[in-house]
Amino acid sequence: MERGCQKSLIEFMKSSIKSQSNRIKRQSDDDEIQLKPLTQSASIRPGLPLDIELTYKAIGNYPVDLYYLTDLSYSMKDDLKTVSSMTKKISEELGRLTKRLRMGFGGFVDKPVFPFINPNPDALRNPCINLEPLNEKCDPPFLYKHILSLTSNFTDFQERTQHTTPSGNLDSPEGGLDALLQVAYCQQHINWNSNARKIVLFTSDGGFHVAGDGRLAGLIKPPPRQCELNLQADRFNNDLKYLGWHNSIETDYPSVGEVASVLNEKGINVIFATNPENKMLYEKLAEFLPSAAVGVFEDSSSNIVDLLKENYKKILSKVAILPKYDDTLIDLKVLTKCKDEANFTDKTSCLKNPIDGEIQYKIKVDTKKCFKGETSVILQIGGLKDNATLIIKSACNCDKCSSNSTAIDSSPKCNGKGKFFCGSCTCQEGFTGDFCECSTTTEQNEADMKNQCKKTKDDEVCSGRGRCKCGKCHCSLSRYTGDYCECDLLGCKRATDDNKVCGGKNRGVCLCNGPCACKEGYKGERCDCLVSNKNCQNPTNTSAPLCSGHGSCDCGYCFCESGYTGDQCQNIKGDSSQRCSR
Repeated sequence: MERGCQKSLIEFMKSSIKSQSNRIKRQSDDDEIQLKPLTQSASIRPGLPLDIELTYKAIGNYPVDLYYLTDLSYSMKDDLKTVSSMTKKISEELGRLTKRLRMGFGGFVDKPVFPFINPNPDALRNPCINLEPLNEKCDPPFLYKHILSLTSNFTDFQERTQHTTPSGNLDSPEGGLDALLQVAYCQQHINWNSNARKIVLFTSDGGFHVAGDGRLAGLIKPPPRQCELNLQADRFNNDLKYLGWHNSIETDYPSVGEVASVLNEKGINVIFATNPENKMLYEKLAEFLPSAAVGVFEDSSSNIVDLLKENYKKILSKVAILPKYDDTLIDLKVLTKCKDEANFTDKTSCLKNPIDGEIQYKIKVDTKKCFKGETSVILQIGGLKDNATLIIKSACNCDKCSSNSTAIDSSPKCNGKGKFFCGSCTCQEGFTGDFCECSTTTEQNEADMKNQCKKTKDDEVCSGRGRCKCGKCHCSLSRYTGDYCECDLLGCKRATDDNKVCGGKNRGVCLCNGPCACKEGYKGERCDCLVSNKNCQNPTNTSAPLCSGHGSCDCGYCFCESGYTGDQCQNIKGDSSQRCSR
């Protein structure tokens, strides 16, 4: 108006929902919608947030895939027998909750390398050789073997669990988290149903190794982010062949954060069944996972049916919505109204939602700035494949254009497949994209476009971390980058002192899936080690030896010898320089 523009001619863009859809391509009768609407498109002006509403209603007879992942150490031998004998009761009890149940089976012990196993040649072939009764027969140590794919043939499940031979290792923590990741990654072997509620029943009477423990065996390479199972002979007994992870001794154990990320990405729930001594440990682990519960088994797992049913109901009743979006472009807040609640409140989960209970969500979405094209917000229900997609554009450009503008049909700027008008393309039928560069007329072309969004033909589209549009990946979160969203900027190791990736932005940056690139003044694979020894020097006598000659300087800090204390090991324990009390 200051430049003479009439008020009636000023375009003031408003935020609005453009479209909604619940349409899906049904692959089977299992494709039932629990979260609606599935897709919404919105145009949002920065500073004018929009409320987008969603509804979730749990389906009673939802298919369930239950994978029994058990510690096959010798101490769990009786528990395995109990689960085998109670297969029929397990299937009957869970059958009351779903008529579409499948069960699978696999086992773990630990990485078959010293100091996690006994290096004695006889013990490598039979780790139970010195146990009572003498000459008890056990399989050689292994990390993870997949024994039975998910099936509705419960007799087969009972036979496989009944005839599985235990193994053994040395230390108490096991390699269960490594095995859990392989269960998540190996879709083709486990035979997960993408439309089912995926549950892993994880049983162990020991703790678990985490990232860094592998250093005891010289293992510093991060764990793989793919399925590593293959059918080959055991490393210690060529007569024994099984489908398992045979090269696990090449990598370290996974971090809890990595396990949580993968389980969330694959939509897997976990029920941990352990002994009373380890209950608190697994409860702490469960707090970091997207959907997990913990139960205590009694002697020989005699209560496994009740434990499984009780914790399955806990998982079923807890409903959490997990948003994924580019936080450099979008501001988002989730308001939830659980069943029997009168108002929306600032939370993302309902802890006791009954079957057929309806949950209402109000998603407050705002754009932080104007941007070209569109970005997606993925709203996923934890532990399920169900998700809704919000396709967001910034409402910054006027829809109308000067009446003096001339439309150019079949414009070269639109690859000859559209009309160029007001600086943008209006594509002919069968073409799409900002410049009409993408054909949508045949399924073959759609397949070709999806293949362009894969690094290799066997990879997921956009590495499972974004949407493929016109043969190009649009990553769902700012942490994912690269042509195929293959890089995870939070995938590096975290500093031991503050648990930040590469020590935080002041210490280092995470390159594509690692390693950390440390900034000046820091070093180490986590950028949590100071380069300078200044903190180890006596500030009143810089010529004195580091740590006063009574300790070693490591990562810029003094580690004092026995009998000395202080930042520079300058004090003798118990001398007159310390405060005393009578």
